[in-house]
This record gives sequence, structure tokens and C-alpha cells, in this order.
Amino acid sequence: MNIKFDLKEDKAPILIVGLGNIGKEYENTRHNIGFLFLDHLLAQIQLRGYVVIKQDQKIYIKYYVPDLNLFLIKPKTLMNLSGVAVRKFLNYNKVINNIVVVHDDLDLDIGDYKMQFEKGPKSHNGINSITAELNTSKFYRIRIGIENRNGIPIPGLDYVLYDLGKEELEQIKLVFDLIIRRHFQL
Repeated sequence: MNIKFDLKEDKAPILIVGLGNIGKEYENTRHNIGFLFLDHLLAQIQLRGYVVIKQDQKIYIKYYVPDLNLFLIKPKTLMNLSGVAVRKFLNYNKVINNIVVVHDDLDLDIGDYKMQFEKGPKSHNGINSITAELNTSKFYRIRIGIENRNGIPIPGLDYVLYDLGKEELEQIKLVFDLIIRRHFQL
């Protein structure tokens, strides 16, 4: 499924939610792929000369790009309660046409990604929270691969909180660029 959002031409409001955990100790962890993607996308948006308005709310950090009618949020609720922040945002911004959630995925190898509608990984607490809070699974997901254990027996719940190595971060940034090029026309 080739999903594209033309942010320059289609002025319908879009919400992109990056999943992660707030705090210095989580900054470069695998579980923060959603936050890292938003930071990368925001940098690309600003490089193209668009104004980004940032508002630090109680339950999320919101970025708004008026010229693109684009909202981006980072929940401040920790991963397992991400849906609370998304629901709260949507309570105040009811006219959102599309929701895109960006998150880490242990089912995919590092360097891989999938963009899907209504489909997700076998288990992801952030996605489960959003689905429960919104009472629907009808949103887009960008699943970014973080699996790179190479047979080392590390439990997934621990592994997602490991920092990404320098080479892994470089590989992830290439994936981010690919996602932006393929799916978000700036």
C-alpha cells in the first residue's frame, strides 16, 4: 500500500503522533523512535522555510505548521498511556482528517519500516493505548524496525530501552529520509 500525504497541496489537517518517553534517559532509546522521527521531520520542514509553532502542554508537546495545516505531538504520558494524550488533543482539535502514529517495532529489523492503515505489530502498548482511548484502530501506523539483537537473548521489554548505537542512528536517519520522501510531500 503506497500511502502519500501531499502536505503542500492537500490542506486537510493531519496529525502525526510520535511515540516515545519523555526524559533525558530515554532520548536515544529504541522505544523513542517516534520522537526521533518527529524531530527529524520538523528539521526537514524548517529547512524548507516553514514556520513551526511549538506549545508545551501539560500532557503533550504540540508542534503546528500553519502553512501545511500539520499538527505533530509527542505525548508526555510515557508510552503505555499515549492514547490519553492523543484523545486529549483530539478533544480540542476535532477536525483532523488523518492520524499517523510513528513507533518502534521489534517485529521489523533495524533499517526496515512499514506504513499501514489499521494494522500494527503483534503487541505495542502505545498503540494499544491509542486504540483503547480512541475506540478505533482506524489510523495510519509507521512501524520503524528496531530489531538488531543478532541472536543475543535480551527480553524485548528490556531491549526497547537500550540506546541506539551510532551506526544504528545513522541507519535510522536514512529510513526517516526514505519515509519522508515516499509518504510526505513537503
